[in-house]
Amino acid sequence: MGIERTSLEMVNLVKVSELLKIDEWERGINFLKESELYADTYQNGPFLFSIAEVDGQQGSGNFDFYMPVNQVIKILDNDDVTFVSNILVEDAFSLRFVGEDVDFEGRYREIKLLAEENDLKLEKMAYFVLTEIYHGEYIFDIFVPIINGSDEL
Repeated sequence: MGIERTSLEMVNLVKVSELLKIDEWERGINFLKESELYADTYQNGPFLFSIAEVDGQQGSGNFDFYMPVNQVIKILDNDDVTFVSNILVEDAFSLRFVGEDVDFEGRYREIKLLAEENDLKLEKMAYFVLTEIYHGEYIFDIFVPIINGSDEL
């Protein structure tokens, strides 16, 4: 599969944020996997995380990790975990890859090159949807939001 132009929307998300080295991305996912949710609340979709560039910190990023749940929940007295009702990216480039080659920066550069070739500007962050196919093996879908999109591509 190649790079596609698409959108991304997810609802009812439990979120945790952390500054990490790029290769430590699984820490946030593991934290959410081990989190105890409220009664009658369960994960109902793939994990999602975003990485935003941090100036002057090569190889690190601000990570937001999300776990979709089946209902709206109110999180009390927890600075680490928040609830997000909706994430919507109306216009993005998307690329699917298998987790054996977890080169997030390389995949972002591929999309950035396509954007530059088409005079499009991208946000300096990306969303990754993780579909677990076997214990610890994932299919990744990267979504990079387009800032000044047109319908031509």
